[in-house]
Amino acid sequence: MKKLALILALLMSLSCLLMACDTPAPDTDTTADTTVTEAPTEAPTETPTEAPTEAPTEAPSTKVTYTVTVKDQNGNPVEGAQVQMCDDKGCKMPAATNAEGVVTFTYDPSNYHVTIVECPAGYTADPEQAFYFEGEATELTVEITKD
Repeated sequence: MKKLALILALLMSLSCLLMACDTPAPDTDTTADTTVTEAPTEAPTETPTEAPTEAPTEAPSTKVTYTVTVKDQNGNPVEGAQVQMCDDKGCKMPAATNAEGVVTFTYDPSNYHVTIVECPAGYTADPEQAFYFEGEATELTVEITKD
C-alpha cells in the first residue's frame, strides 16, 4: 500500500509539473517565501533623440576618367589591345579596347603612363614602351604597328 501511495504522489507531482499546477507535492517544503512583486503598470518612457534635419554631404568625387585610343600606323582603330595604366604606386588591371579602339579608366588623378601589354593578332607593340599623358590631359592616342 505504501508503494501505491508513493507512486500516486509521484504521479501527482509529475502531473503538476507538466500542467504548471500550483498545488505543492506531498512532503515538500512550503515554508519558502513566495512574496510576489508586481511589475510597474506603465512602461518607462524614453525621450526620443532628434534625427538630423539635413542629410550628410559627401565629399565631391575626385575621380578622373582617362581615355586611351589605340590606332595602327594607318590611323585605323585597333580592337582588343590590352592597355594598362601605371603610376609611381604601381599598375592597374589592363583592359581591352573596344571596336573604336577606345578604352577608359576612372581613377584618382595621378601622373599615369600607358603600356600596351598585349596586342591582338596581326599587331605588334613594344610592351616596354610607355606613353604619357601630356600635362593634365586625360586623353591619349597610342599607335601600334599592323604586321
